[in-house]
Amino acid sequence: MGGSIVKGDKRGEAIVLAVSHRDRKVLGQKFYSGQKESEKTCLQALLSESGIEAQKLTMDALHLSPKTLTQIQKSKGINPDGRSATM
Repeated sequence: MGGSIVKGDKRGEAIVLAVSHRDRKVLGQKFYSGQKESEKTCLQALLSESGIEAQKLTMDALHLSPKTLTQIQKSKGINPDGRSATM
């Protein structure tokens, strides 16, 4: 999405995808309105709905928020720094 917004405009409809590193299959997707909704809460919902929050994840730095990391940790997932959340 980089560079897709005209200066002064707000983000329109957007999508968050969960993609497998192994075979590049889409594991889940969620749409949101950039004018009304947050990408962070969209990702948190996608993780819960798709059941992948217990997997090892790679995320944009935007998503390294306490709420998202706690969600991953509670599901026994892997923290983005590579350490097991169960340590």
